[in-house]
Amino acid sequence: MSESFYIQVRGKRQGPFTVERLRSMAKRGRFGRSYRVSTDGRSWRPASDFPVLFETRGERKMRHGGGVENPASPDPATVAPAVPSSAGWFYSHDGQQLGPVSMEVLRHSHTTGTLNADDLVWTHGMMEWKRADKALPGLFSGEGAVASGHQSGPAVGPVQLPAPVAHMALYSLVLSFIPVVGSIAAVICGHKALRKIDRSHSNLQGRNLAIVGLVLGYAVIAAVVAAGLYWLSTQV
Repeated sequence: MSESFYIQVRGKRQGPFTVERLRSMAKRGRFGRSYRVSTDGRSWRPASDFPVLFETRGERKMRHGGGVENPASPDPATVAPAVPSSAGWFYSHDGQQLGPVSMEVLRHSHTTGTLNADDLVWTHGMMEWKRADKALPGLFSGEGAVASGHQSGPAVGPVQLPAPVAHMALYSLVLSFIPVVGSIAAVICGHKALRKIDRSHSNLQGRNLAIVGLVLGYAVIAAVVAAGLYWLSTQV
């Protein structure tokens, strides 16, 4: 009985296929050496590790009548299937083929560690799969252009959004303008805001608002206490 193989296409397992079927698919450009292949559906290896799945040079010469191959014609086993350019990028990671995804998703995958320099990537216009650091040099070096099919453009880094303002800091500032009860509440909210900001490790802002609320709150409380003491002194 002929050995059967499974292949991964866009992250999904297909098969099983016989050797003859995969060789036929390779001839038509529907299967290449960069694909991930498994004999049991669990352990995956590059298809290039299984030479039996592809024609040898001698077999190709025999199929073409013994003539010399046209050097301008690429090996169909290394040509990725044609996909519209709007489909984006495909990439392999941990034995799985993923995609299509946009360039922004690739940047996020690189940032989160799910796209490494030695992972393979492919997009419309590329003759074969390439290492990510070779196809997308700007993504890994932070300098120069990022490849996109045949053309390249400047690398655009992720947008850094400002940290949100702690709500307690705003409450402290607003309450500080309300005499007595509001001033006491402003002091309480101000201290809570500072504690939250310190524990957020720069993920919250509003320290200056909390400080202003504390200063105004304490000032009003001090003024009220001073006025009360003065009034008591006049009653003696």
